[in-house]
Amino acid sequence: MVFQFDRVGMALAVGRAGRLMGLCPFQEEADVSLPAWERGWRFVLRWWMGNRRWQARLKRGQVHGMLDEIRRVLNASKKPVLVYLAPYGIHNMQSGGSKRIIGIANVLRRRYSVFILTLSPAGTKCTVVPVAEDCCLIGISMDDGFEKALQERAKVAGEGFFSFADYFHLLPVFQSVLGLLGERAGAWGFASPVAWPVVQQYRKNGPVFYDAHDDYAQYLQSSFGCTEGRLIQRMIQLEGEALGGVDAAIYCTNRDMDEAAKRFPLHRGKMFLVPNGVDTAACRDVPPVQADLLRTQLGLMR
Repeated sequence: MVFQFDRVGMALAVGRAGRLMGLCPFQEEADVSLPAWERGWRFVLRWWMGNRRWQARLKRGQVHGMLDEIRRVLNASKKPVLVYLAPYGIHNMQSGGSKRIIGIANVLRRRYSVFILTLSPAGTKCTVVPVAEDCCLIGISMDDGFEKALQERAKVAGEGFFSFADYFHLLPVFQSVLGLLGERAGAWGFASPVAWPVVQQYRKNGPVFYDAHDDYAQYLQSSFGCTEGRLIQRMIQLEGEALGGVDAAIYCTNRDMDEAAKRFPLHRGKMFLVPNGVDTAACRDVPPVQADLLRTQLGLMR
């Protein structure tokens, strides 16, 4: 379990709560499905190779397995392929963004074989998870070079938002998957303007849509505390380039769509509203006083 943008100490709180219940949520689990002799053989081999080489060996095996599974899914379907690129982590399928993407993909699978691609934290397994018939979520863990570049990057609020586009050349596994799917893709979709340069690189033909989850120029400031005019302007520039190249852009709210239309009035005809749904029956009411108490017990500031 890894939190991609942990600004409020969520990982620390989960770890603390887990220990209170006798759990270790961030500890890697042993593969008890293997026979004892094979676990012993792996232990000896890992000791001999060293942890870094051992992890690289496991990663290579996972990547080959993932690519083989993608080929199997490709060959099993007669539908044209749609690649839906989410440059941030939706691998656990728990966030609002992931629910929206999977919901839209669920509709698109009536016509396409949909492959949702997302970036997973370093150290997690590369996975191909079927979420419905003709629709699967591919979680691709960060390569070491990409993770190192993130750690060395200047700590400017909001700059990490552009990492996927800036350091995509350090994601060889992601490149392999896109290269494989790009040969068969007849349509494309992407969430966030920072994915557009990557889609341009691999897209050969077919329609493409931009799924705008937020007014990203405003989102940088409100959620990341970004005060760098350079970054805000860069996001607006990427948004304009994306709108200029896509066939359709879909928005969550009228407000977000109207703000984008003000910035780029020539592209207003491409903009459509696909609103978020809210499952009020499944939501549990938590009074503010109780929320404050729970937050204090877990050591959260907000």
